[in-house]
Amino acid sequence: MKVLSLLALFGAVIAQNFEISSSRIEYRGNHPLHAWVGVSTEAKGSVSYNQDSKTGSVRVEVPLNSFDSKVSSRDSNMLYYTEALDYPLVIFESDKVLIDKSTALIEGRLTFHGVTQNISVTAAFNEDQKIVKGDFSILLSDYKVERPSLLFVEIDNKIEINYTFNLK
Repeated sequence: MKVLSLLALFGAVIAQNFEISSSRIEYRGNHPLHAWVGVSTEAKGSVSYNQDSKTGSVRVEVPLNSFDSKVSSRDSNMLYYTEALDYPLVIFESDKVLIDKSTALIEGRLTFHGVTQNISVTAAFNEDQKIVKGDFSILLSDYKVERPSLLFVEIDNKIEINYTFNLK
């Protein structure tokens, strides 16, 4: 019995589970006439980390209707083109997280607009402050999102995403 208790205690020390306590996700879009940033602070999710094996897992979801670009008509347009009523969440899941000092290589699945794609991202991880930061880009065409146009010119296909998660 003592051996089982020691193993459980040791396992609790090297395996850590965190919830996202606060977040900031930005998407950056471009058009030849202007660029914009939409921001959400409503991501929910969890991160598991094993100090012994330096591996982990992640699940993050963010409602599309939580993004604010400071222009309500643009936000409404984004919700229309991403069909947010049918696909209200963007979800990222991974069970392949490799951590080396303060950097994490994360291979996972991003589900957006009803389409799931495998992606790899690199994140900076501050273990003391429990902060995860990173960025990556997607192509709207990979997720079958029709691109809106202004003056008969479509927005760029590439969307840049920056994120910061505070964990507890």
